[in-house]
Amino acid sequence: MTIGIGVLATETAAKVKPSHLVLIADTMGSFGDDYSHPRLHKSFAFEETDLYATAADQVDQAAILLPMINATLGQIPKEERSVGDFLRAVAQTLFMFRLEKFNLTILPKYGMPPATIAPHSSVKPTALIEAMAAAPVSIHAKLQEEWNSFTLGCDLIIGNFDREGQATLLYVPGDDPSFQNFSFPGYCAIGSGANNAMFWLSHRGHTLGMRLKRAAYHAYEAKLMAEGSAHVNEHLDITVATKGKYWTISTHRPNEQKDCPIRLEDLKEWRKKYGPSPTGELDNDSATT
Repeated sequence: MTIGIGVLATETAAKVKPSHLVLIADTMGSFGDDYSHPRLHKSFAFEETDLYATAADQVDQAAILLPMINATLGQIPKEERSVGDFLRAVAQTLFMFRLEKFNLTILPKYGMPPATIAPHSSVKPTALIEAMAAAPVSIHAKLQEEWNSFTLGCDLIIGNFDREGQATLLYVPGDDPSFQNFSFPGYCAIGSGANNAMFWLSHRGHTLGMRLKRAAYHAYEAKLMAEGSAHVNEHLDITVATKGKYWTISTHRPNEQKDCPIRLEDLKEWRKKYGPSPTGELDNDSATT
């Protein structure tokens, strides 16, 4: 498994709505409990739509699903997009992805060829519905049972920005065909280290109204807590995003993106300085190492 963490932050003390998103993930890829790989990157960025995400569990499934969400979201001009538009785009795409995956993997088990559907268009997936309806009555109950238990295969934390620059943070559980809005209180974690990370963010009392430095540091602390899991390694990829721009930094590529408003060196120094102590000082514009 892995750890993926998302937190929201505000640009200035005068603004209440969150304007920044921070995503942190480790880079361990596990194959069951027997094998692992130290450099599996699980973060995704689509700057053209202001869509950012990190994944857990079957990252290959996330790599298929997220471009589909990006394509759906891309049909709505950024200057017109609302939070509701984002939520609808995610909901529609999750349904189509699940439907197409079911079409390709479950129907052949019952001797039925995959139906032809159009997941990227406005055409309704009537072909699959008709194919399932035409199946022998004897397997209707089995198909319904398969559909009810069919999963996405991956957990996701997804962030996006509306036309006014307000950030939204969603949690997509792999075992549920829906999603949850975690924009309030403004943090979320997925993967095998999620419980440790969520405990720490809750302990810190993290909220979406905290400034970027403080939010990023809380996420960094949470990632360190998550390393208590055997399936989380010491490396990390960080994505910092705001409307129209994003930055990435990584322990695998420490010299890239020097203009990022958050530096890995600062996070390490803040760890030495604050430890478990209060971090309110980081909400000040003058906060330094």
